[in-house]
Amino acid sequence: MIRFRQVNQGIPDEDVTEMIRDNPPENFFADFQANFFSGAFRVLKRVIKMRNIAPPVVERREKATLHFLNREIRESRGGR
Repeated sequence: MIRFRQVNQGIPDEDVTEMIRDNPPENFFADFQANFFSGAFRVLKRVIKMRNIAPPVVERREKATLHFLNREIRESRGGR
């Protein structure tokens, strides 16, 4: 599932924020919709790319996940 919140957070730049603040929704809906789906496609491409490089075998995936989990644990405890 695409993380639409992630897509939505990437849309508002200063111009879009000003447009949303100063105009009724019907004035900017089409622009917002185009930006939203453009962002959704970018996220989808990233997700597909990540799935393509992820290890296909469950054991390898678990080993990779454990490696990164252990690294996060070490970093969160002040280690490197």
